[in-house]
Amino acid sequence: MVDSTGVEVPLVRLKVEQFFAWQMYPLMNYIFFDQNSPDVPNRYRMFKTKEETQSFSEQDFHNVNMLKVYYDVLNIIGSRMRTLSNAKIQLVGCNNNVGLENSNIQLSYRRADEVRRYLIDIWGVDSSRVTLQARNLPEKPTKSRDSLGIEENRRVEIYSDVWDVLKPVLVNDTINIPEPPTIRFRMNIKADDGVAKTALNVKQGERSLKLFSMPGKPDSTLDWNPIIDWNTIADQGSAPSTPDALKFGLDVTDKKGEEAHPVGSIPVELVTVKKKREAGNVDKQLAIYRLILFDFNSPSVGANNSRIINSFILDNLKNGSKIDITGFTDKLGNPDVNMKLSSGRAKSVADYIKWRDTQARGVGGTRPQYTNETPEGRIYNRSVEVRVETPVIIE
Repeated sequence: MVDSTGVEVPLVRLKVEQFFAWQMYPLMNYIFFDQNSPDVPNRYRMFKTKEETQSFSEQDFHNVNMLKVYYDVLNIIGSRMRTLSNAKIQLVGCNNNVGLENSNIQLSYRRADEVRRYLIDIWGVDSSRVTLQARNLPEKPTKSRDSLGIEENRRVEIYSDVWDVLKPVLVNDTINIPEPPTIRFRMNIKADDGVAKTALNVKQGERSLKLFSMPGKPDSTLDWNPIIDWNTIADQGSAPSTPDALKFGLDVTDKKGEEAHPVGSIPVELVTVKKKREAGNVDKQLAIYRLILFDFNSPSVGANNSRIINSFILDNLKNGSKIDITGFTDKLGNPDVNMKLSSGRAKSVADYIKWRDTQARGVGGTRPQYTNETPEGRIYNRSVEVRVETPVIIE
């Protein structure tokens, strides 16, 4: 296990505690595009017919991670536009303004029009409620010269005159919190002919919780020691949820096609809400709020996050509430600068909330909650998480 301070301790038993919780998912108003392409990438969930939209509800986002909610962003906005009949939106198409996209305003326009057509054709939004704008770089571009940073500028930005169109998704949930939150797998692989491919599969009962695929070590070597960290809280959809043992298997294939399949397991103790209340134990309710889209290299809370704090957090604090605030960054840039920036953002949020029982810290890019390989993953990693624990009176 790896505790909140980064200390590594051997794991002999995994304790999973169940809580009633409110989860808030901020809605990023960007749709990202592939290089020189006007088409919405297929990682976004898009319906093919109007009939499919009838069963959509944002209250169905139970035990999921933030990116799963984000990939439904066009459906969330379409559903809200259908309900908020007087709301209007503006779509701003952008390009990264380098290489094939340099000064390609037409590409920017086509990207915005793709989003517009989906909202009109599938969600039935009247065309008079959707306006288009095209530009090269976004008004607030990612300034990194790294190729990963540059690709974040290939996007359509969505704005509305009604806050409810883009407000965060709030879901009443039952979540499972493993202790420890981070499980570290250390592997030692010896292959005379070099490793071709490796995968680590984690299961509980017959359910596969997580599959980690790793590329083979490129050179022919006797000894390879990969490390994988599994953040079980960030990815609620894969969190252990039964008392079955956690089983894990490593599948290794060398460059000659020979295989090895070592396995292991860890006992799991599941503490349900029902079990705690039947025993009369002290319980707590959780509320997990996430803040994103801070200005580049700035610790300031900003207008959008201020509104979220005022609307969702401050009114729900009660006597006995404890707040734990953690700042995160992506992997781009200098690690020391990222650590300082994440700490500054966590402190700014704590100073804004002004609650007596609050802890705030930054962890930089040392504990990524989402993949750093996509623009949306990196932006959601540049976040501050506000976790509120409030005691529950058991009668």
